[in-house]
Amino acid sequence: MGLETALITLLMDGLTNATSYLKLHNSMAPYKISFALDNQDPKNTPTLKDLSSLLHSKLSLRDISAWLPDFTLSLQSQVKENLEMGITYTAILNDNTLVDGIFHLLNSSTMLKEQVHIYDFDSYAALLCGKQKAK
Repeated sequence: MGLETALITLLMDGLTNATSYLKLHNSMAPYKISFALDNQDPKNTPTLKDLSSLLHSKLSLRDISAWLPDFTLSLQSQVKENLEMGITYTAILNDNTLVDGIFHLLNSSTMLKEQVHIYDFDSYAALLCGKQKAK
């Protein structure tokens, strides 16, 4: 099968899929990880944006492609946009993240959330994305 045929097949499958987004394999996704904010206190928004920028930079240092949105949408819209873009994981930061350092990482394949600590995130993301350096 040629590359053009494979691409057309993938896009046609995405159009006929019952969901409204493409489910790409982790190795094919243009961005592996994105961020979303789920905060109730507007005072925390700038700090959460700064934290997501810091995490984005740490991922970039590990050569993990990540998408940093502008956070103007609601949480549901942010997650939907990430799914439509084929992003594999969405890190959902909330007000409690600023207190305990824990956030939820949503897997687009299973739609399950797991708890991750910000300290370990870049190492864990490297494992998830196959970017772990040999020791």
